[in-house]
Amino acid sequence: MKALPIGIQDFKDLRTSQIDYIYVDKTEYLYNLATSGKVYFLSRPRRFGKSLMISTLNYLFQGEKELFKGLWIEDKWDWDDKYPVIRVDFSNIAFEYVDELKGIIDSKINIVAQEYEIGLTEENYALRFTELILKLKQKHNKNVVVLIDEYDKPILDHIRKKGLANEIRDVLRGFYSVIKASDEHTKFVMLTGITRFSKVSIFSGLNNLEDITMVNEYSTMLGYTQEELEHYFSEYIDRLAGEMDKSREEILSQIKEWYNGYRFSKKGERVYNPFSTMLLLKQKEFEAHWFETANPKFLIDLISEGDYFLPELENMEVGGEVLESFEIDTLPIEPLLYQTGYLTIESAKIDPRGFWLYKLGLPNKEVQVAFNEHLITYLTNVKPSERLRIQNNLYALLFNGDIEGFERQLKALFASLPYNSYVKNNIAHFEGYYLNVLFTYLAALGVPIIAETTTNRGRMDLTLEFRNKIYIIEVKVGEGSALKQIKEKRYWEKCQNRGKEIVLVGIIFDENERNISKVEWERV
Repeated sequence: MKALPIGIQDFKDLRTSQIDYIYVDKTEYLYNLATSGKVYFLSRPRRFGKSLMISTLNYLFQGEKELFKGLWIEDKWDWDDKYPVIRVDFSNIAFEYVDELKGIIDSKINIVAQEYEIGLTEENYALRFTELILKLKQKHNKNVVVLIDEYDKPILDHIRKKGLANEIRDVLRGFYSVIKASDEHTKFVMLTGITRFSKVSIFSGLNNLEDITMVNEYSTMLGYTQEELEHYFSEYIDRLAGEMDKSREEILSQIKEWYNGYRFSKKGERVYNPFSTMLLLKQKEFEAHWFETANPKFLIDLISEGDYFLPELENMEVGGEVLESFEIDTLPIEPLLYQTGYLTIESAKIDPRGFWLYKLGLPNKEVQVAFNEHLITYLTNVKPSERLRIQNNLYALLFNGDIEGFERQLKALFASLPYNSYVKNNIAHFEGYYLNVLFTYLAALGVPIIAETTTNRGRMDLTLEFRNKIYIIEVKVGEGSALKQIKEKRYWEKCQNRGKEIVLVGIIFDENERNISKVEWERV
């Protein structure tokens, strides 16, 4: 079998190594980009292949024909038409002060100048960038290709310090403004990143920038489609199925449940997380591989500051303007969760006013489980070992239909929370806190979960689907009968044709006691 190219971000290394690596051929997309436009921007989550794409474009414009042997683009590209390339990668930098960032940018410009044996005389980093472009064009009598990888990382690394983040933004804006000013001297420009800061904020004046982040034509340029997964990784899939004693169809279904689900446009095909998928095929373990490299701490902090009701975050509808961009000073959570890969597009429709409306949801089981486990730790201070014990107990009790045991476990859970769990964070000061804790524990079980429309933060309706049972759960803070409300809504009717036992569960929380006061249930 060919080797899995885990962690390889340089196209030349991938294609020339003595190890025979799998390469999922995406060169048709790059050809279309290069022959139909000039200045592009693409946002994708971490570990989705942005750096490899930038590297591939680098060698493509440099005319390294041998690297593309056997690929789609081989007989379609003019390999004699070569261009000088300025490639700047911000993914591997670290700094604490703005002057350090300026020095890093200056150093990266110098590296390119030395590679092409060009002397620079300007002192300011932006002027040196301009000088580099002009001298490259003069030396090679060709317009210049500019490739910027992870353009936003300097900001994201300091996003919680707004003053510093704004200073960094201003430095980067000065750097990127050179691209617009040098338009007549450039052949092709590509910028990649995770977030989509507004053009006014970062790319001031770069009005010819084409954002392809949510364009259907390029929605599967990064990540693996179902067809690509089954074609390029067929032998690994068969091996995994054999070792887990499952059929190919069963293992494909499980891989899809865990790592598929990312949709980057209104009508785009869902794609697999490439990093997690390859680690699964290598390590043969269904785990949250990508999540370990994408620490969501700053997102958790934003959620806490905003007193968000968590079921709403995982089941929201937003307008297109919400997903498009944001500013450092506002940092709305919705576009951040979407752009960083914790939420994805479930569906899109046109609202009565004629505008696009997007329904967002968790992309897959990997994100569902890991993100909610992080939230549990934040909400409760429960140690990971204790959290895992509680989750295992909850899963077993619900799977076996032991509602009395389920009630005992929930009461023990809330009774064990130290008092400071209720006061240490802003999120603990509204009535939805109890529901947030319960929701994150149930969501972290990894079974399909749907949070229905909620009328206020004192109520929550959930549907949990196990292999053998479906639970319709109504949760209330206060008094009354939650079970009665379930029966009045007749939520279970939409689940009656699935061939599974349906259990209705009503849970009442007592704010004074900080625990469950009553659990009612019955089987339909």
